[in-house]
Amino acid sequence: MLILEVDYGFEFRSHPELRSSERPITRSGAKRLVKAAGHHGIRVIPEFQSFGHQSWAKETFTLLTRYPVLDSTPGAFPQNEGIYCREWDPMNPRVYQIVYALLDYGEWESSKNGTSPAIDRIPKDIVICDWHYEPRESYPSVPMFLEKGFRVLPTSWKDVAASKALIGYSLGLGQSGVLGHLFTSWSKPDKLAEWPPLVENAPLVTNRRGASPAATAPGRAR
Repeated sequence: MLILEVDYGFEFRSHPELRSSERPITRSGAKRLVKAAGHHGIRVIPEFQSFGHQSWAKETFTLLTRYPVLDSTPGAFPQNEGIYCREWDPMNPRVYQIVYALLDYGEWESSKNGTSPAIDRIPKDIVICDWHYEPRESYPSVPMFLEKGFRVLPTSWKDVAASKALIGYSLGLGQSGVLGHLFTSWSKPDKLAEWPPLVENAPLVTNRRGASPAATAPGRAR
């Protein structure tokens, strides 16, 4: 396992103003590194200094230089004299709006509209189509729905790697409540039978389950 300190030295898309280097780590460069490390059985974990360690010596890092109001002691300790490192204010909600966008690009990985309490109020005889658009190491919502008593149909979109990861994780749980996999498209592909995630990853489902995967296009039945 390789823990690589990245901090603000990444080509952030959500807040490009926080890039701390003229030559930041790019998304493509990070993918190449992870792929090369994977060939040698090495897992790469990015490290991001949180709360404290927002400065070193006289240098204050980009979050607090761009947004000094987020400093836990704004205006105090000029040139960082008399403190070990600057810290962000943990009581300021704006901190988390910014930082969470840096740490997780998976905007669609959770509910943002306050509907989560409904999970304990809806009937258990429905099937949950659990959408995930991006590749992840794990998809904890799948076992969570299973533990709540639902049958789950993990569902992917256009990203071939993401659908492969979701299939591998969900079927790897070995739970009968995982019904297979649902391939979807939000547009009208010329030929659904040639939809890349379906073509490349359907065998993963049929080989593991012995049944054909479901496919639908287009639609937004959630």
